[in-house]
Amino acid sequence: MNKYSSHQWLRRQLSLLSLLSFSLMGCGNLWEQNVKAQTENNESNQAIAVDVALAKPGGLGGELEYTGTTAPVREVSIKAQIEGRLQKLLVDVGDRVQGEQVLAEIEDDLLLGAVDQAKAEKMAQRSEVLTAQSQVGDAKIRVEQARLQLQQAQADITRLETSLNARIEQARLEVDQTQADAARFRLLAEEGAGGAQQAEQAETRARQAKEILRNEQASASQQLSQAQTAAKTASQILNSAIAR
Repeated sequence: MNKYSSHQWLRRQLSLLSLLSFSLMGCGNLWEQNVKAQTENNESNQAIAVDVALAKPGGLGGELEYTGTTAPVREVSIKAQIEGRLQKLLVDVGDRVQGEQVLAEIEDDLLLGAVDQAKAEKMAQRSEVLTAQSQVGDAKIRVEQARLQLQQAQADITRLETSLNARIEQARLEVDQTQADAARFRLLAEEGAGGAQQAEQAETRARQAKEILRNEQASASQQLSQAQTAAKTASQILNSAIAR
């Protein structure tokens, strides 16, 4: 065998080996596909085990815990309407509270003292009001009395003026009469028809009538002045009572 023939023989051997290798690889892949298909068929034919349970309402098996931070939606500052020393705190931070719930107690000794003092002042003011009402009632009575006194004084003045005018008029008529008598008796005495004594007596009565008239006028003036003073005093009392 020459050198050229040896090379051909080797090339031929290598070609055969390559064909054999490809054939073996194809057989291996075919065998794996058959095995895989057979396995899937066996698994599909086997029964699958499942857990069956009846659905019903209930709680979770345990509490869920999360780690994080919380922030309030709204913050409200609660302050006491009055100042004082805190005596008792009835809630803690994070507690739920409701409306009208007492959160804390403030020492109320000073407040109770202030309330008692305010009550005492109120009682005193009420007593003052009652006293003032009583004084007003008395003042109204005094006003009414003063008004009646003024009316009485004015009526007295009117009645006194009427009475005094009548007395003065009577005294003036008496003067006129006595003067006329005295003149007549004097004329008779001068003519010798009457006595001088009668004339003197008539003149004396005339002088007495004049004196009575003057006295009546003076008395009337004094009485009217007193009545007017009484009426003026009654008016002042009435005005003072009304002012009170």
